[in-house]
Amino acid sequence: MTGNSPSTGQPVVEGLFTFADGRIALTGSLCSGCGAQYFPRVEGCRDPSCASGELADCELPRSGTLYSYSWQAYRPPDLYPADDWQPYALGTVELSPGLRVLSRLDVPRSDLSIGMVLELGADVLARTDDAPVIGYVFRQGAAN
Repeated sequence: MTGNSPSTGQPVVEGLFTFADGRIALTGSLCSGCGAQYFPRVEGCRDPSCASGELADCELPRSGTLYSYSWQAYRPPDLYPADDWQPYALGTVELSPGLRVLSRLDVPRSDLSIGMVLELGADVLARTDDAPVIGYVFRQGAAN
């Protein structure tokens, strides 16, 4: 990861996020019947007691709290060439009650703490001949 906050490039997966006013936002689904939110987007509500099943795309909160994390020191096979690979944190971030998102964390290992406030950001995950590959990350929030 580079520590940049890019807003142009090739998304790592189409439809995961958008950019508005230069800020990244995760795109999820919102059930009109029960209010449940999902990420990534889904085709139907997963709540068996919900009769609606109608979903709309929604912008998810840009901040949350660290629910759980793991430090990744083993280099997995690359999806894209990454000559500058470094160990990183992978965490579960709770954006709202019941909505947790798995993400890379752009936080120094010594600063990681369950319950810390994190904010959504964008980062260049790799560079191809065509364009940088952009993904989402969570970084330390202003409250930390």
